[in-house]
Amino acid sequence: MDINQLYEHPFKYLLVPDEERAEGKRQDAGASEEPAPYVEDEKAVRRHTAPLLEKRQATASNGVSASVREKRVSGEKAALREKTMEEAEKPASATYTDHGWAWAILAASFFVNMLVLGISNSFSVYYTVFLRTFGKSKSATTWIGSLHVGLTFFVGPVASILARKYGFRFVTMLGGFIAALGLFISCWATNVYVLYFSYGFLIGVGFGLAYTPSLVIVGLYFEKHRVLATAFAFTGGGLGPTLFPIFFSAVIRRYGWRGSLLVNCGVCLNIMVAGAIYRPLPVAAQQELARRAARGHKSMAPRMKAKLLLHLANIVLWSMGVTVYFVMIIEIAKSCGMTIREAAKTVMLFGITTTISRVVTAFVARMEWVNRPVWYNISTIIHGLVTTSFLFAKSKLTFSILSGVFGWFYGIKFCVLTAVSAELFGVENLLAVAGLNAFSAGLGCIIGPPIAGAMLDATGSFTGPLVFTGVVTTIGGILYFVAIYLHMQPAKEEKAVEEKEREMEDLAHIRKSLLL
Repeated sequence: MDINQLYEHPFKYLLVPDEERAEGKRQDAGASEEPAPYVEDEKAVRRHTAPLLEKRQATASNGVSASVREKRVSGEKAALREKTMEEAEKPASATYTDHGWAWAILAASFFVNMLVLGISNSFSVYYTVFLRTFGKSKSATTWIGSLHVGLTFFVGPVASILARKYGFRFVTMLGGFIAALGLFISCWATNVYVLYFSYGFLIGVGFGLAYTPSLVIVGLYFEKHRVLATAFAFTGGGLGPTLFPIFFSAVIRRYGWRGSLLVNCGVCLNIMVAGAIYRPLPVAAQQELARRAARGHKSMAPRMKAKLLLHLANIVLWSMGVTVYFVMIIEIAKSCGMTIREAAKTVMLFGITTTISRVVTAFVARMEWVNRPVWYNISTIIHGLVTTSFLFAKSKLTFSILSGVFGWFYGIKFCVLTAVSAELFGVENLLAVAGLNAFSAGLGCIIGPPIAGAMLDATGSFTGPLVFTGVVTTIGGILYFVAIYLHMQPAKEEKAVEEKEREMEDLAHIRKSLLL
């Protein structure tokens, strides 16, 4: 009986005695198997016939198994190659962005922004005290705050280079230590020249080293939620100016300005604590950013360079105007009949509105219909108009309203600056562009207040400084519209070259990954 008959009549075959079955001819593939026992249970029968069925199927397919196996192996190789290519094309940033430790980075950046901008914007409280204590001119005293705020941004390119070489953590902690040292030395200052070095130079350099890495690292650790994350980080920059002027005004009344600076030193040391949280980027992510940055440098077309120059010119002119507000706001408020305490509360109102605007911007800027560069530039022009409008602030209510409006658009501009820089120049160039942004802002901060202070000394009126700030800020807005036009209308040949170079770089990267 062959195996087909076995399958057709299993019970009949298995009921034959063992001796009779052993004497029969076995021509099937299962002939070498031990004879099945004499059983009548159906389940046992099926259990003993199952191996015979598998033998039969294996024998029937023996002729084509080699070709099938070859096809199967070929398919597996193709699937593996496709998967490898997908993994090679997948950006390294996908392994660390928008989750996990990225949120700790965001919280640390929030506190660094709060401390740096909060302490910096509190200079208006110390400005009046320094005028009264050392008896120097308004222009000479203004240089303290001008150096302080200017160097905070002016050392941006240096901070970018150091952060790329030594890491965000080390540079931020170093900056916090230098700034705290400057505040400690300022406690013992006997003239404005000591304050030029301690409060102006040391604090400015320290804050610059801490501030620039804190702007960039959030943009690197977030991709999908980059606008929301940077907006939240900048919210700390709104909360600091809201709370710190009131806090340090109270400390000055209680302990004097020297004791206040000592307390300020202790607060500043918390920058080192926040900086310690800045974990280095994964090696694969650093290599990817370096590769994309190299590609971006190769394809830096003249149109892109012109766009960058206009972008930086806008920041210089805007900073020249906006810094006058922070340096002279207390004096302008006193000219409206306010006390120092009431003026400090007005600065707090600025902080409240800028904080709220950053939160609102965080959600609005994510919408597809929002043109972030245009929105950013509109806030620049409104800044100029509002600053000049302080000429008509003859009451506390009008002054407070204008300060609130100024703070609202200040929050919008700072909130979207990092996102706009990434959109216009690419995230791979964000660290370099952020350094140039900070340098340009510092240049404006150093130039603007002394010019406004000289106008104030010469005329004895705030008309000249306020008109000056409005004019330069508006000019910066007009220039930026040209940059937006260049961004929206790229040359076709430049775009084709960039796409070709990007394609070649990606193919080379994929081949290298496959070889590895």
